[in-house]
Amino acid sequence: MTRARILDAAATILTERGYAETRIGDVADLAQMQGPALYYHFASRDDMIEEVIATGQRAVLAHVQEALARVGPDPEQRLRAAVAAHLDYVLTTSSYAAASIRNFAQLPPDVQERQVALRREYGAVWRELFATAATAGFLNPALDVHAARMLVIGALNWTCEWWDPSRGNPRDLVAAAQAFVHDALTGRTDVAPGEFPPIAPPAAATAVGERKSVRSRRRVLEAAAAVLRRRGYAGTRLTDVAREAGMRAASLYYHFPSREDLIEEVVRTGVVITQAHVLTALETLPATASPLDRIDRAVEAHLSFCLSSPDFTVATIRNTGQLPVEMRTRQRAAEAEYGAVWRDLLDAATPSGSLGGSPDLHMVRMFVLGALNQTAEWSDARRDPGVVVRTARAMVRNALAPRSRALQDGVEMRPTFLPPSA
Repeated sequence: MTRARILDAAATILTERGYAETRIGDVADLAQMQGPALYYHFASRDDMIEEVIATGQRAVLAHVQEALARVGPDPEQRLRAAVAAHLDYVLTTSSYAAASIRNFAQLPPDVQERQVALRREYGAVWRELFATAATAGFLNPALDVHAARMLVIGALNWTCEWWDPSRGNPRDLVAAAQAFVHDALTGRTDVAPGEFPPIAPPAAATAVGERKSVRSRRRVLEAAAAVLRRRGYAGTRLTDVAREAGMRAASLYYHFPSREDLIEEVVRTGVVITQAHVLTALETLPATASPLDRIDRAVEAHLSFCLSSPDFTVATIRNTGQLPVEMRTRQRAAEAEYGAVWRDLLDAATPSGSLGGSPDLHMVRMFVLGALNQTAEWSDARRDPGVVVRTARAMVRNALAPRSRALQDGVEMRPTFLPPSA
């Protein structure tokens, strides 16, 4: 019981402050214990942190395996059970889930190496689920199975970052997630996406005629994004940023008055540039483009930035929850402005914005953004980004098409899956 209380406290501190700022004394205070007493249970701070990550990994693996053991071989039912069980873990032990998502890359290499085996074991469960579903013909054959699996897991994991239990019933979230996953994976949207000019890549690293000071500032931001991605908010030091940028630490103050200002500009840039890139891509569409075509375009543009500038994307999604309160409030405002772009796109995909502001559409929007954002965590140079983009576009269109058609026909949407009984 005491050990569990320590781990719960450590998970909370790790989630809120990051690896570098998780201290034995703070964990002891939250657990209402004396600091030295923690060493009865853990040999060191790093042993305690490693156990937090391992506890979360073992818990979600066991929870999903137990849920799968209660259902038969039908691939649809097994995916339904896995989605519900994974979300149940994320929602009920959100501090452990967020601690792992936000901090895994900040852990010492030897700790990461020991934890990789657990991650692979859990990944194997989902690989088997998707492989079986694909073989059975349950999945849309146009989808890349690997990309589809990772997009689904990304959408589910992201719920720990945005779900507010005080504003809704978790059963509604589970039902919405099951319906979203089902439609995204099985839909055969009968309207082919429009063929439009390719999206231009995000702004080039160096523009013709650009001043040296502007280039230097960008280099500082890119270096800071890389360091913030690896070490988190608490572990990011100006000396490390300067070394990454190939500059002297003192020269950073020419561009940014403080470490905090630099970090805030990095996370703000990740959101602002993504929004600008999406809006620019939308402006290139003809007036005849359908609402679903516009969503296709937004998906592609969002992924274009995520996959071409992963340091900014990952630094932002891993660290926003660990920023100081005032900085986090300003960052949330920037995120809300970008979220409004997606809210308008989804509203337009339903007659007269019939679902505007509804919990259902809010959840769909967050599932989509979670799936897209997390691609920067798992996609790499070995994989064709075009495959990821095509799969994401198809899944989002498939997930939205039933809602659009049902509302056009005046039919009330019901979840494809119902959540498990309490």
